[in-house]
Amino acid sequence: MSSSKTEKGGEQEVRVSTHSGYRADERPLHFILEGRKHVVKKVLDRWREPDEDYFRVKTADDQVHVLKREREADRWFVIRKE
Repeated sequence: MSSSKTEKGGEQEVRVSTHSGYRADERPLHFILEGRKHVVKKVLDRWREPDEDYFRVKTADDQVHVLKREREADRWFVIRKE
């Protein structure tokens, strides 16, 4: 779980709690963005890049966000809100 809130190229680093199944950080359960907890209701899409995992999620309040996890650094970012 990431702990700091910084920005990197327009992306905002967030704290994320995850479900770990057959691999670590299998999917996000909730994330803290600007001091507010967003509960993930549904993972709409997910994809992997060589060093990163991406999740397009719908939150309990029906917002859609795209989250990115940098696997090596174990850092999470919100890269956009749709």
